[in-house]
Amino acid sequence: MAQGGIERERKYDLMDAQYELMQSMPNTDRFIISNSGPVRREYIYFDTEEGILYQTGMTLSIRIRPPQKVLTAKKPTHGSTEERLELECAFFDDREFSPGMEVPYHEKVERLGLGAFYGLNPASLRGVLLMDIMNTRLPITSMDHPLENALELSIAKYSGKLDKNGSMITLYEAEVELESGGTLEDLERFTALLQRKYHVSPHSRSKYQKMMDAFGRFKR
Repeated sequence: MAQGGIERERKYDLMDAQYELMQSMPNTDRFIISNSGPVRREYIYFDTEEGILYQTGMTLSIRIRPPQKVLTAKKPTHGSTEERLELECAFFDDREFSPGMEVPYHEKVERLGLGAFYGLNPASLRGVLLMDIMNTRLPITSMDHPLENALELSIAKYSGKLDKNGSMITLYEAEVELESGGTLEDLERFTALLQRKYHVSPHSRSKYQKMMDAFGRFKR
């Protein structure tokens, strides 16, 4: 069964030096920042030959997390807090996933609402990008309501290639997501602090879009 919900987040492009500095971000007078350490995950992204998902801002990927794999659809962002709907289906499969392959489990793709959202036939989707993501998560609590996490800061180093033996490009990103224990005011206050301290500006493009931009794979 597909599961998911609305993500509310802000995203920022980073330079490698900013990425390193954020790993040890100190507490502030309002927020307590922890560090749960880095986690590495591999993904394959799917799209049509023309890049319809790239153009619309939707992503369809498989997260390779042994013994499970997770098929994830994220619909385009909207609104000032970059809200986006995320849906997931987990499955077991021992195959190696590589660019050029057809997206598996058409019935699961349909369950994620891709066909209804864009009228796409899952058979038109092929693997177009391999991505390796090293992600460090920093849970954040607010002094105003310290019993639950208000936010989560994710700092990612992500590397992509268009085929298994191809050249690799590495990019960096920070993402602040609103958690169940937080408020929109928490999100606004913390991201304003982040922007001042590290001289970054928010954007709405996905990792998939930015990596394909870096490779010049599709026309914007």
